[in-house]
Amino acid sequence: TPAANRFLVTERAGQDATPEELALSPTPPDGQAVYEKRCLGCHGSSATGRVGPNIQGASTARIDSALNSSPMMWILRSLTSNEVESVTNFLRSTVGMVQPATTTSGESLFATICAGCHGADGTGDVGPDIVGVGMSQIKEAIQAVAIMNVLEALTEEELLAITNAIPGASAAGSDGQIETLLDGQMLFSTRCSGCHGAEATGGLGGMAPDISSASVELIKDAIGRVPMMIPLASLTGEEIEAVSASLPGNNDESAGLK
Repeated sequence: TPAANRFLVTERAGQDATPEELALSPTPPDGQAVYEKRCLGCHGSSATGRVGPNIQGASTARIDSALNSSPMMWILRSLTSNEVESVTNFLRSTVGMVQPATTTSGESLFATICAGCHGADGTGDVGPDIVGVGMSQIKEAIQAVAIMNVLEALTEEELLAITNAIPGASAAGSDGQIETLLDGQMLFSTRCSGCHGAEATGGLGGMAPDISSASVELIKDAIGRVPMMIPLASLTGEEIEAVSASLPGNNDESAGLK
């Protein structure tokens, strides 16, 4: 059967598998393509670092450690082990490469720093739709959203260039778009999933409970009572409401958090 053949190829690949069996092997992920989509914005085209550190030659273990320990990396936990391994292989090829001169072209900055999360047209991907947001909203998000804190290294000139490159945006700001920066699933992914799991059903070996139907009151109570949650005291009432509303048990249209 096809399933049995795939198992056979897995077991025999690199040993005595026939050309026919090897043809059944799944195509491995393109490490450079994965890096350019998910990592380049923070670490630069040569992996020498930008708003994120130099990761030239980084091992799989180092990447896995960052995925588990750095809030800015939690959104990348959707990467498969094969994708992580492919990125590791690509990073080996970057050792010794020099980062090209930076540019303040808004389109270029948006493509390398923002598009990986918000999509090439700003309509959202793993991050929310930011079409029409203003510079003041971008600054607010950089301060308030953990995964965006690393962007504090951007200059005023670069922020202005990025703002002007976003479809429908303006440096003056757009009050009507601020709600997109309070996207509940995005907040859950960056602030809560590390302990409670991607589906909000619990994690950390049972230490973090199932919160898939948690109310606003329950979340606020936990933040004020549980030592591990004290860092979340910076969340606003609106953000807590957005997180609660996005949870699978509180959202009839959701089959689970992605």
